[in-house]
Amino acid sequence: MYFSGTVTLLLLFNLILTGLLLFLYYKEGNSFAYESVEFISYKVRFGWLVRAIHYWSAVLLILSIAFHMFSMFFLRAYRKPREITWFTGALLLLLAVWFSYSGSVLPWNSKSLFMAQSSTEILKAAPLIGNTLADYLIGGNVITGQNLSFIYKVHILILPALFSFILYIHFSSIKRNGLFNPEIEYNSGDECKKKLPIYPNFSIRAFLLLIIVTDLLFILAVFSPVEIGIKADDMITAPQGTMPGWYFLFVLQLSKIIHLFAAEVNGKQIGITICICIGMVWFLAPLWDRISNKSKISTFQKYFGISVIILIFCLTIIACVADY
Repeated sequence: MYFSGTVTLLLLFNLILTGLLLFLYYKEGNSFAYESVEFISYKVRFGWLVRAIHYWSAVLLILSIAFHMFSMFFLRAYRKPREITWFTGALLLLLAVWFSYSGSVLPWNSKSLFMAQSSTEILKAAPLIGNTLADYLIGGNVITGQNLSFIYKVHILILPALFSFILYIHFSSIKRNGLFNPEIEYNSGDECKKKLPIYPNFSIRAFLLLIIVTDLLFILAVFSPVEIGIKADDMITAPQGTMPGWYFLFVLQLSKIIHLFAAEVNGKQIGITICICIGMVWFLAPLWDRISNKSKISTFQKYFGISVIILIFCLTIIACVADY
């Protein structure tokens, strides 16, 4: 399970490569964005394939980081001395979602715009920080053609810089403490044996994972390409019931359930508040789970982790089925 980090790294390389290729042809701005994406898809050789691989790499990257975090959580890999590795990994997941959120706006078609508007409304519902968060994410209170350039610059300049910096700290921590191996970690008291060398142990596994991930990306890109849609009009607001980005579906569904049982309250605000509280408890796991015996499982940690996974999975499935 701890090799999921290698898959994440491979997907990141795919994103960088395809992102650089799209950068050569994409033009920012309300007047050029949609037309440049149309040009990439129809005029540039294999442009549609590069777009699709970039899109699916972003989707799988979030899922891969999330799976990696879940596996490390249950393996208790966040305990001393790997607290920094855990904290930076959580930040990388948030940045990956931000990457996907900002990138979804750039094609500037109506579907992506409405989806981003719906996602923004969920973020703005966060108490105290909602509007400020929206300002930093999209450069304003609403998404329009005027701040499309801001979103594009954040996507290609600020986010890559932040991601690279956090990733550097993450890998530095891994290099200092060694790769986490539960069999060695929990069964040996010899500190020098707790470091699992990256080379050559990971070389063969990484090569096999590269083949599998690459095949999966090509299958998804060919059989489920990214549609172009119709050009966005920022004067039209998202219709009622528009779904946000798939990574916010569980928040939306939780808000709907709360509103169903308590129609007089702000379901979105309470829903996002509950999710933030759960996320903070998850993020701060190294601080509240400080059992000295690393092989011992905390009862709260086990049931909390299982509950979070079930909650997110079930709410996401319900939201997808309801939308379908």
